Amino acid sequence: MALILIVVGLTAPALKITSMYVFTREYSILGGILSLFEDGQTLLGVILLLFSVVFPLAKNLLALFCVLILERRPRQVRRIVSVIGQLSKWSMVDVFAIALVVLVMNGQLLSSANIDAGVGMFAAGVLLSTLATFGLERISHKLSRSEILTVKPTSLPDR
Repeated sequence: MALILIVVGLTAPALKITSMYVFTREYSILGGILSLFEDGQTLLGVILLLFSVVFPLAKNLLALFCVLILERRPRQVRRIVSVIGQLSKWSMVDVFAIALVVLVMNGQLLSSANIDAGVGMFAAGVLLSTLATFGLERISHKLSRSEILTVKPTSLPDR
């Protein structure tokens, strides 16, 4: 569900900018990133692409992979989940960037910016995936502990 929310949030209208109370333009998160590249703002486009698209999608795909291998390899899942936890710290950077754009646009004469549904869906997807990651971490920890407890000690040679 989180992956679906993130993909929809990336493509749905996220920001509506109105200039001189007449001209309105809507941007999705992905569309805004593409506009940055078109306008020559390559560095900012790359940063937002990494933090808005690559990190959240990679995090969710890694979590899905962990679910598939959880029962067979709980120790590896614990390592992957720790990487996912590190990625989670960077998942909301684009929401912060949109908030900055809204603040700047609302401060300009005859311009305004409003956040649209795409931001909410994206933020909900990121939060849901973070909660799922915490749950996955707890489950993998319990499984690896029970694996350790059920391992039989090797028999010692007779003296």
